Amino acid sequence: MKTASRATWFRTERIRRRNEELAARVAVLAPAEEFDEDYAPEEMLTQLRPDADPERTGPESQAVRGVLCGACAGWKKQPTSREFYEALAGAQPSARQLSIVETMAIEATSTELIMAHLERAFTWRQLVRSLQTRQACPAERAHEINHFRRTRR
Repeated sequence: MKTASRATWFRTERIRRRNEELAARVAVLAPAEEFDEDYAPEEMLTQLRPDADPERTGPESQAVRGVLCGACAGWKKQPTSREFYEALAGAQPSARQLSIVETMAIEATSTELIMAHLERAFTWRQLVRSLQTRQACPAERAHEINHFRRTRR
């Protein structure tokens, strides 16, 4: 076997094994009931970000707004943080609202998700329930979100 083809084989084999390992440990979101249904206390936000504006929380979350502005730049009608908030709080979110939640779950960094929670944009239970409705949570993100369960396994 020539050196170049051998190197290619080893690289291909390494990628194949890594993909098999990842598939074997696919994370799924824990049941929504295992997550807290309370919003983060306002004091947590002001302790972690003294410059945070308490008026820009909940439906006016700046973290959610930042993610949606960047991730949805090509949408005909740009979604708002209020639409995201209402999608999680409502019993029957529209297809658009579910797409907004899905976009947030996929595009937000871990830090942005935590900041959105601290800004009272969602409770962990609301987020998980909505993602389970849509079945739209990548395995890596599910693994991250599962760290916020009340009950650990």
